[in-house]
Amino acid sequence: MINNKLRKVTVTVTSSEPFSVIIIGDCVIANIYLPCGGTEDRLLIIEDVLTDCLSWCERFPGCNYIIAGDFNADLQQSGPASKLINSIICQHSS
Repeated sequence: MINNKLRKVTVTVTSSEPFSVIIIGDCVIANIYLPCGGTEDRLLIIEDVLTDCLSWCERFPGCNYIIAGDFNADLQQSGPASKLINSIICQHSS
């Protein structure tokens, strides 16, 4: 997934099923997969995954952060999952 030209400046920080965190130069990139609607304990899972992922990102102060992936929620809507995702990301923004 990483272009060969960037391989020498890329570090894999952590990789698991719900998220991966890598560093390319001075950018921390988190790729997140969150559960879709109808998943049992969805909000709890979202909170756990985002909190864990963002705690990894915060270990690298002074870097730029990119958080992307499949949130399985429309972040511009006001549903419970969207509100929770936006709230957690805002809490960890500088």
